[in-house]
Amino acid sequence: NLKKVSLELGGKDPVIICDDADIEVAAKGTSWGGFLNAGQVCTSIERVYVFDKVADAFTDALVAEAKKVRLGNPMDDATDVGPMSSEMQFTKAQEKVDLAIKEGARVLTGGQRSDKFDTGYFYEPTVFDHVTSEMEIVTEEAFSPVIPIQRVKSIEEAIHLSNSTRYGLGCTIFTRDIEKALTAADDIKAGTFCINNPLMENIAAPFGGMKQSGIGREHGIEALEEFRESKHIFIDYNHTIKDWWYPNEE
Repeated sequence: NLKKVSLELGGKDPVIICDDADIEVAAKGTSWGGFLNAGQVCTSIERVYVFDKVADAFTDALVAEAKKVRLGNPMDDATDVGPMSSEMQFTKAQEKVDLAIKEGARVLTGGQRSDKFDTGYFYEPTVFDHVTSEMEIVTEEAFSPVIPIQRVKSIEEAIHLSNSTRYGLGCTIFTRDIEKALTAADDIKAGTFCINNPLMENIAAPFGGMKQSGIGREHGIEALEEFRESKHIFIDYNHTIKDWWYPNEE
């Protein structure tokens, strides 16, 4: 049997921090986009490409935001982020962090289980720099509260690196130049593109990925079309014999 399917298969979503971005907004937005639900969101920010000119300021600001995140009981209003979903997921996260360190990445904050809890798989929000595009922490979905930072010299380099994985679920950019953002949106292979506000969805808008991030779309008219069959109906109102029918007597 042939079945129509709609699949969302995860991603490795980047964020681009341009040199004209508001650093405080970009750092807080990246923290939210990367650490929400302990990074266990299919559209979590999992890669940062920041312009050289603002890299130091942004990195310091993001580390400061990561340290502010309050771990705890998800049912407590004072909690920002709860534990990871399972021991298996926690172990995978730690293995990826350990491998990144072995490959040469530098942990700026986090990188380990929180020591504030006797139970629960609480993982500290983690920020890396000194990462390269070949490292697994950059190429493979981590699904954990881990954000690696890479520096770029131009929007062209940021776009190239954003497209350098097999995934294409989402992307975010922080910039005051909306035309620049829209140009990047055209060039980056991602099903959702957020400008100055990550993890935004709307039930009326199509959601899904490009490349190996999925097939089809959820939400909106596009989602309905995934499960409809189109039919072509051709009508000849003249109801006459056509001269191209057999025998052809030109």
